Amino acid sequence: MGPGRCGVRLERYASLACRCRRATTAAPASGRTRREARAMASSTTTTTTTMRIDSHLHVWAPKERADEYPYYGSLIGSAKANEPPMPGHVEVLLQEMERAGVSKAVIVQPGNHMFDHAYVSHVLREHPDKFVGVLLANPAGGPSAGARELERLVTEEGYVGVRFNPYLWDRDNGEAMDNAVGRAMYERAGQLGVPVSHMPFKGLLGHLDEITALADAFPQTKFIVDHFGFCKCGDLQSEEWRGLLFPRP
Repeated sequence: MGPGRCGVRLERYASLACRCRRATTAAPASGRTRREARAMASSTTTTTTTMRIDSHLHVWAPKERADEYPYYGSLIGSAKANEPPMPGHVEVLLQEMERAGVSKAVIVQPGNHMFDHAYVSHVLREHPDKFVGVLLANPAGGPSAGARELERLVTEEGYVGVRFNPYLWDRDNGEAMDNAVGRAMYERAGQLGVPVSHMPFKGLLGHLDEITALADAFPQTKFIVDHFGFCKCGDLQSEEWRGLLFPRP
């Protein structure tokens, strides 16, 4: 599902429920009649357990630990540069998860820590049964440097996904996600078996060609379009929705 011949895999990065089903069955014992076996099977209890997984959220260090985990950029709503708009450290998250009945979560590297993954990596090490992480791809260091850092974060720090933010490329000078750096990182993600998530928060239509070019060049790499590409929910016939959901000729 999605743009391009590659068959884009579209997944929603929003809260979802993952159902895990455990069933117990009985096999006929020696000498047991088929009728008895069927009666036992019909009375077997099936237990269903529901697990809530938040599949897209962010954490950042408390201000008191900014020397240890520096801020490199501000988030929407911040009162001043390089300061978070509200507390977002892991202790707050764990309290909210318990209150909402959420068992596990996917943490995406936040913009205010930029390419310094130290705090999120710390959280992943401290709570390996609660969280998995999505790293933020760095297009600034050249093809080999970006791919090497991506590989290190996946193989050494345990990240399970890669975010491509198109606005971190030098678009003023014509750079886009499908340039040499993006292609090297996108290909390496596929080789490592981790998906790439695209974050076109200024509009999907400006990035469809880049996403399609990467997907066509490296079909083994699975990818996600975050937030349904920020398409307008009230107009399902819009060009954005059609570009997202239907293959191009």
